[in-house]
Amino acid sequence: MTNSISTDKKVNKSILLHDSKARNMEYVKENYLWEDLLAIVKKLRAPDGCPWDRAQTHESMRSCLIEECYEVIEAVDNKDILNLREELGDVMLQVLLHSEIARDEQEFTLDEVINELAKKLIRRHPHVFGDGEPAKDTNDGLSKWEAIKLKEKAEASLLKKEDKVNELEKIPKSFPAIIRAQKVQKKAVNEFKAENNSTSTVKNLKKLISQYESQQANNLEINNDQNLVGNLIFEVVKLSGEMGVNAENSLTKATEEYINKVIRCSTYK
Repeated sequence: MTNSISTDKKVNKSILLHDSKARNMEYVKENYLWEDLLAIVKKLRAPDGCPWDRAQTHESMRSCLIEECYEVIEAVDNKDILNLREELGDVMLQVLLHSEIARDEQEFTLDEVINELAKKLIRRHPHVFGDGEPAKDTNDGLSKWEAIKLKEKAEASLLKKEDKVNELEKIPKSFPAIIRAQKVQKKAVNEFKAENNSTSTVKNLKKLISQYESQQANNLEINNDQNLVGNLIFEVVKLSGEMGVNAENSLTKATEEYINKVIRCSTYK
């Protein structure tokens, strides 16, 4: 966990009460409810709260949120349920802190965040909360969500002809490179009718590899090697999408297998 309160040790309130320096003991409980958590976060941001929490901004919290999300993924991958519970709490803290920062800056409130999310979930599930045709399966449910999302953007004039090309550019550059590539490729196929042919992608991969081999064979200095590697990775990610395979998960699994292989080999040396 990053920069947050540890939950693995119980606070002995009776001992603290005898300490004349103890403050804000009304916040110390054996068990907490949602309202208690909100009150604690507000107290941390109060003038007499924690200097670190008071100093935070949306920008300064950026890396914290990224780290906490990755720690959730790590817990999921490790099937560590107890750690998952803790890490989900850390992600929740990020949401609460961002909302409290926004409230202080008169940007929005946590109630508005909750209200907007609830309305979105209702709108995009008419097959659950309305008279829409029931979803046949998970793919159908996702397709309904995406169709409604696209319609909402169109109604908000986000998909005007002069804006449509920019839809690809709106995919955050802060995403991990492989995830961003997957999203760009998927949107390019779905909304711009880009080529989605594994045979063509394999040809592109062979062409790039042949280019590298030719330069190696002729002892030529490899120019723009970063571009070559980037194009190779991009085509592999594209191929994974055409195969219906998640490239990010596949690379994670392959990396773990490589680590285990290296450890096994070093053990037997």
